[in-house]
Amino acid sequence: MDKDPAREPTVVPPELRPIGAEYPAKGAILTTVGRLLYTTNLVEGGTGDSSCTATLVRADNKATVIAAAHCVHGGAEPFFYTGYSDNLLFIPGYRDGDAPHGNYTVNNIVISRAYAEDPSFEVTLTQDRAYLVLNPDARGRPAAETLGEGQRIPFGAEPAGPRHRLGYPRYVSSGNETLPQRGQPAFRGERLAACYGDAGPWPRGPEMTGLECVMGGGSSGGPAMQNFDEEAGVGDVVAVNNINDYWNQEERRDGVFGASVTDPASEALYLAAQAIKPPPLA
Repeated sequence: MDKDPAREPTVVPPELRPIGAEYPAKGAILTTVGRLLYTTNLVEGGTGDSSCTATLVRADNKATVIAAAHCVHGGAEPFFYTGYSDNLLFIPGYRDGDAPHGNYTVNNIVISRAYAEDPSFEVTLTQDRAYLVLNPDARGRPAAETLGEGQRIPFGAEPAGPRHRLGYPRYVSSGNETLPQRGQPAFRGERLAACYGDAGPWPRGPEMTGLECVMGGGSSGGPAMQNFDEEAGVGDVVAVNNINDYWNQEERRDGVFGASVTDPASEALYLAAQAIKPPPLA
């Protein structure tokens, strides 16, 4: 079946690109950020397919990606889906249905016990990060051996300053019906999108930061990149996309926010994940 004709990203005017547009990825971003496909177990019974975004990070096992916990687990007080997600598949560099760098199944999911057991609002948001350990490819090679070493996580650093938030949103989160992002391949989950600018605090909650941004569902788990070299495609992952909310309540302008992943609790999850070394697939 022929693919839908792609609209060119240039239809998003320059003044609107900071709040979301197709991202012209270069360097390591092409092989380290990808779409995460999975199946959820619905609260009302049955299953449903969905997607998020994940990022390969530097780790001893050469097989660790970071995402949002709500992509892989329904949380302590499930609303739409419950327990762990199934059939997880990481597709680095996903574009228009193609997997230019292959795909990787998931061997292990590492999330905090607090996220799975404590339904409080603060814990649900601040612990919404997951580390996934990828299985080797069909030739027995760990992901980083073919994709590159991955992005940095600067544990102990305080997220601050300008950043890019990347993701594979399936729709525009809100805003005017005439927004040019609507219907774009990068807002149908088919291409990588980005928002960028100076980060600010989430007006309503625990210590989370974000950007004005119209990326909707599917961008969850995508990286917030700081100290980002766009030409090399390398930077520091200081947070992941967790939630859509109003960046400016009075003007009803949307934003994407996330808690830091550089704190000690996140580092403990990372260390547990990188210690897992999956055997080659049979």
